[in-house]
Amino acid sequence: AGRRAKMVSFDLAEFEYSETAQQLVGALYPDQLRLIAGRSETTVPRFSKRHGRACDLFSVDGDHSYEGTSRDISNAVGATRPGGTLILDDMQNPGPRRAFEESVRRG
Repeated sequence: AGRRAKMVSFDLAEFEYSETAQQLVGALYPDQLRLIAGRSETTVPRFSKRHGRACDLFSVDGDHSYEGTSRDISNAVGATRPGGTLILDDMQNPGPRRAFEESVRRG
């Protein structure tokens, strides 16, 4: 996909650096990043309903519990094009790690 890839990032965007980080990535990759601020449990399904599987590169920094990460992974698959890439955050935590490993085992 390269320079044509579209990345959609779902994040609470609640920290002081959130806007600066988005501006930096946006400057490096013009017209390729879209940040959707809010809770991933609601923003991702809403995005999928409106846009279908529109993401080439999907990033979610959501709920760090097992249940929240499992939900985020399932929702992300519904928003990502076949062959796309899913980026998960905080994999050093037990909940996200377990949810990821179980998702891989299920295929």
